[in-house]
Amino acid sequence: MPQSFVSLPAASNWPSLSCDCLAHRFGNAADHSDRRPVYPTDMPDAEWTVVRDAMPVPG
Repeated sequence: MPQSFVSLPAASNWPSLSCDCLAHRFGNAADHSDRRPVYPTDMPDAEWTVVRDAMPVPG
């Protein structure tokens, strides 16, 4: 009997079920206060606030 180790996707925690990205399925990394920059090129939150509106919306 074959066994499958594929996990089933969790229910979306986003009000709109049209978005199935990892951030909406498992929570946003920005919600965790213990996060630290990993790369020297990581942008701080203040810079993201400036460029956020210029980023395209996936879809």
